[in-house]
Amino acid sequence: MGLDIQVLAGVQILVDGTPQLRRTQEKKALAVLVAARGPLRPEAFLGAIWDAGHPTARDALLAPVIARLRRILRDHGVAITSARQTRGYQLVGDNLAELVDAYRFERAAREVLDCLEAGDYEQASPAYETAAQAWTGEPFAEFGSGWSAGEPMRGYAGELLRVREKVVEQMARAALMRGRDACAPAWSARPLAQGLERHDALWLLTVMDALRRHGVTAAEELLEEGNKDGLDPATTTRAFDLISLHEDGIDVHRPLRSVTSGGETHAELVVRCRNLDDLSPWRTVAGSIWAHLRRDLSHGSISPAQRRLIADFVGGGDRPVLDGGRDLGQLIALLEALLRPVLRTMPLVLVFDDAHLLSPVARQVLDELVDRLAELPLEVSLADGSPPVAVQDDGGSALSAYRQMEERIAQGERLTTPVAVQMARHAQAAQRLLPVETVAAALLAAARAERQGYSAAAAIEWAQAGLALGGPATVTADLLMTLGDARRDLGEAAEASRQYRNAYDAAEGHPLLQATTAVRLARQWSDPGLVDEQMIFLLRRALRALDDGPPADAVRLQLQAHLAHKSTMSVATATDLSGPALARDTLDELKPDDDPEVRCEVLNECRWGLYDYASPGELAAISAHLRKAAIEARSPYFESEALLALIIDHIRLGRLPAVHAAVKEHRSLVAEHPRPQGEWLQGVLDTMMHLWRGTFDAAAGWLFGPGREAVDSLRDRPVIPADTLRQTWQGQTYWLFRELGRTEELLAQAADDIELDAHFPIWPASLLLACCDVGRYDEASDRLAAFLATHQNLAGWPPQGWAVPTLALLAESVAALRVARPGDTVAAEAVPLLRGLLAPHRDELVLAGWPVAVMGPVARFSGLLALVAGDTTAALADFTHAAAVASDSPPILARIRYDHARALLQAGDPAAAAPLAERAHSVASRLGMPLLAAAAGSLR
Repeated sequence: MGLDIQVLAGVQILVDGTPQLRRTQEKKALAVLVAARGPLRPEAFLGAIWDAGHPTARDALLAPVIARLRRILRDHGVAITSARQTRGYQLVGDNLAELVDAYRFERAAREVLDCLEAGDYEQASPAYETAAQAWTGEPFAEFGSGWSAGEPMRGYAGELLRVREKVVEQMARAALMRGRDACAPAWSARPLAQGLERHDALWLLTVMDALRRHGVTAAEELLEEGNKDGLDPATTTRAFDLISLHEDGIDVHRPLRSVTSGGETHAELVVRCRNLDDLSPWRTVAGSIWAHLRRDLSHGSISPAQRRLIADFVGGGDRPVLDGGRDLGQLIALLEALLRPVLRTMPLVLVFDDAHLLSPVARQVLDELVDRLAELPLEVSLADGSPPVAVQDDGGSALSAYRQMEERIAQGERLTTPVAVQMARHAQAAQRLLPVETVAAALLAAARAERQGYSAAAAIEWAQAGLALGGPATVTADLLMTLGDARRDLGEAAEASRQYRNAYDAAEGHPLLQATTAVRLARQWSDPGLVDEQMIFLLRRALRALDDGPPADAVRLQLQAHLAHKSTMSVATATDLSGPALARDTLDELKPDDDPEVRCEVLNECRWGLYDYASPGELAAISAHLRKAAIEARSPYFESEALLALIIDHIRLGRLPAVHAAVKEHRSLVAEHPRPQGEWLQGVLDTMMHLWRGTFDAAAGWLFGPGREAVDSLRDRPVIPADTLRQTWQGQTYWLFRELGRTEELLAQAADDIELDAHFPIWPASLLLACCDVGRYDEASDRLAAFLATHQNLAGWPPQGWAVPTLALLAESVAALRVARPGDTVAAEAVPLLRGLLAPHRDELVLAGWPVAVMGPVARFSGLLALVAGDTTAALADFTHAAAVASDSPPILARIRYDHARALLQAGDPAAAAPLAERAHSVASRLGMPLLAAAAGSLR
């Protein structure tokens, strides 16, 4: 049998999980024994156990309490000594440190602090987990603040609280210095961190986590709350500085790299310059070191003047680049002030990558700084020992510098972003001495490199500068494509499309280049349910014009993949299998050693081309390959596409843990590589999960806040993603209103908008269900008859994709009609038809849109049809299976329990139906689903 002695929060003895103590006196006596950790005379117990008005001769009253505790403990190797033998009662046993939760906490806490003292964070982490598990609440909290216990309880409780605060603070400080802010939410949610008087480090860790996961706005909200709560201004100022550094492009989450060499450990900071002005390397140094110091709560602040100078220097501000002896001296003094506290705690190596790009001014700063810090353990490593080359005013020097770098590239040196940018600057300076196509090509290389380095704004500047030269058509087309790519990175979809079309026109007569621009054009979003005939024409034309051979093979695969996708966008009744067949053929042609970005394109588009025709399991395998290729390609765009695809596939397969993980990863990706469409997608994903969990207020907050703002801003503008955004928002709003029992309000506000999308079968089906929800059964019957006639009794529908949620909407509508109008022949005839079409999907979850809302398990909808068909046995089996699939969705589970209760009543088992109806009523009432609550209440 397992014994557990508890004094944190509640006071109890558990044997195999079963509480043994019922009387308050027994619990208080146990608390005294644990707190004492040594023998206590009987009189020491009495004031803590009995009220002051109790008779004074209380030793006899204590004895049966101790005897009761002995009987419980003796079978587990724990005893209470005799007061006469040891001059007091004492809890003894060989393994008390394991059996008592407070002792377990103390031992783990000591281990945490010892590990941190030794600098071993990795060993401290599991010990911290043990301590956190042991701490379930403050000592003896069960007795409340009114318990007039003196010593030893007050002293022991105070000691535990002090240790608790020190462990949390020290672990949070260590996590801050190691960039482990991701642990903040889990730590903050545990009782160990609740109610701390001082929690500066944990709060700052939480701010850093919010900044990394959700961006600047979320971090600033926490900062504002911290100021309102009276947090130490020195700590909130640290948070402000870190947020500002993040906005200036400094990675404030990355710790200084720890390197061990020859048995000694030092920190290392690698400095890579992207914008190569005189002092950009030192902006990197200043920003990274300042971020390190601001994460270190043991380091005090520098002077306000120096703090302002850091902000101006790292962020650029409106100040000109520092020049002149006085300003340069001020900068060197600032860098010295930043580096000294770091060097006092550990050796530091500054590694200058591409050191040959350091300008003379930057090198001057380096030389003087090394001299000033000569007595401290600072080392400098120049990855390239060649002397720095600066662009001179005369074109000859610039031409010579350009030729030198060109020769190194020809000899195999990698064209990094700094090198490409420096070559472009040299080419610009030597423009009158170089052919225009050479200068334009150098600017194109710089634009591509900046974009690859996630600097879209810089890429736009280089591309526009290249276009101003008026170079050859081929270079112009490439510059326009790169300009379009950078615009797309910034979320400017319409402008990106315009530049791609300009590139397509400029590439006329160059089939391979024109095909590449056609691929870019095809990446744009298409209106749901419609085929872009012009895009299909361009794709087919580009395919016909391509020559055979390796240079064109990769582009041909991309064109075929887009053509497969675009060909399946229509939801017309007649099934066209040319798109899915082309998708499968294209996937078969794809090779593992193809360029990663080409593989991303082909996998992504072919997956969408198969969405309505392949099973979720087959698509999930493609999505997994897409994720790997996206990571290999270092493409935030395709990684976002891959995560979205995985979320969709895992939802349909009912793999909710994988869904939660992918949504979390997507949020981090959007925070790291922000773009408007990425933020929109994250809002859609979060709202979908809020609808699934039943957190309807949070869903409404986004839908009627940022979601509606985005839709309204595009409502009257014929830009590319407008219809996709509108229909997605419309679908989530529909589902929210339906869950809240506000369908009548929805029909009054949005019926006309929904009718505009009648070409897409899911919208007429949604109006049909809405009519049933509000009791318009005559209208619903007419709509059902019209729908089945229009779609020829659903003949020729694809087996997957949009067909499944549409069938689910029809199934719930038909089931409602059969209950409300038993004589409706159209609904009666539709029941077996829909049952047959839903049967292959019984184990799936129904996902509306790409994605919009999770409507519930297919088994629920097939169960509704079985119920009205009189097949009660099948209905009960379906509802049981559906409840297992949707076990972590309170609103959907409440609907399933209501349906299950109806089936049990139909089967003649009211006793089994009652508790299900009660649970459905309780959850629906709590979530704010009045119609479901009323319906379930009527079954109780």
